[in-house]
Amino acid sequence: MPETYQGSSTPTQAVVAADGEPFTLDKPLAALQLIAQLEPRMTVVTVSGIADNQACATSLRQVKASGLADAASHVTLEAIRHAYPVEGLFKAITLTKADLLILVARRRSFLGTMFHRSVTNRLLRTCHIPMLVLPAIDG
Repeated sequence: MPETYQGSSTPTQAVVAADGEPFTLDKPLAALQLIAQLEPRMTVVTVSGIADNQACATSLRQVKASGLADAASHVTLEAIRHAYPVEGLFKAITLTKADLLILVARRRSFLGTMFHRSVTNRLLRTCHIPMLVLPAIDG
């Protein structure tokens, strides 16, 4: 939760950051129950330096398969073209007027961990809306 959050008391618009890679949520029950209580509008967002419709469609399928979208009142898909994931997610937050960012955090190889940890850490330090970070298992 940001130190100076000024938004609504209950999130109504969620952005789910998805990258098109397969994932399975690790112990998702509490998170899925929270999302079910919120019933937010949900936008699945992919950020890429190139237009990649396949990754967008795959991301949407994977978010739906994980159960994250089950309790959403409405689900949409947004492709953000940006070279930097964090800035791309901030752009998506602004475009969708999101008041919750849902981030899937995976275990990775050493180099992948360094990259994704830096993205996650940067988001945790600088994101101006509440975040729900969900641990996941690749594949």
